[in-house]
Amino acid sequence: MDRSNANVLAASLGKPKLSGVMSALFVALSVPILIFILLFSYYENSAEIASILDQEIAKTRQLSVDDAEDFINPIANTLRLIAGTAYACVSGDAISGGI
Repeated sequence: MDRSNANVLAASLGKPKLSGVMSALFVALSVPILIFILLFSYYENSAEIASILDQEIAKTRQLSVDDAEDFINPIANTLRLIAGTAYACVSGDAISGGI
């Protein structure tokens, strides 16, 4: 019986069916295309992400500079006012006649 089982097995595996050949052909042709699409998308997306990141860094840098100026300008204006008042007092131009 071992020989008959082996013959049946060889007979069933020896002749490939059309559906098996079509499935193997489909996989063999579609997998490389899918890998190409995956790699292409990865490289395009990484380039776009890097571009967006550079733009956001530039915006953040400019906002940081603007925030620092907004923080420093009132202090600088106050110091200018104090310096002007001190100069006026020292030079005798003060309205109250000196402090």
